Amino acid sequence: MSAPGTLDRLDQDHLTSLYSALLNQDKKTTEVAEEQYVKQLSQIISQLLDQAPEQRRTGKLWVHNIRQVSLLQCFIPAERTGDWKLHLNCVTEMIPHFHAAGHLPYAKSARLHLIQMEALEKTMPGNMSTHSLQKTDTSLFAVQNHSGVETTQIRPLNSS
Repeated sequence: MSAPGTLDRLDQDHLTSLYSALLNQDKKTTEVAEEQYVKQLSQIISQLLDQAPEQRRTGKLWVHNIRQVSLLQCFIPAERTGDWKLHLNCVTEMIPHFHAAGHLPYAKSARLHLIQMEALEKTMPGNMSTHSLQKTDTSLFAVQNHSGVETTQIRPLNSS
């Protein structure tokens, strides 16, 4: 491993081999994410993103944009896979963005949603790991409960 904040040639070669293994589907995404080199690269990128806003206003704008897109990239798989904890984490992180954009009803609804979900975890201490319906075992094709009811119960009634 090289000094903090830098990558040496060995680190770069290892990251390249991990990338190739990921493309060839030799390793799963979760395995690659747990690699020490990937975590180090993530820390370096995070440090650079923290330093960019200090230099120029345009950098600050881009970093803010990157973080919002990253939040959405985290939220979409949480919804598609039904990952309960990731869903709640993403909603929590979205609330300041709703306030900043002036979408106060969304911010209020998100806070109420979080409060209700915390209460639900306490009143129904079961498996809260998923909050969606799945027709198959494919992980990215889950349907939210309200959409599942709509597609299976209401749509046939409307088509006749």
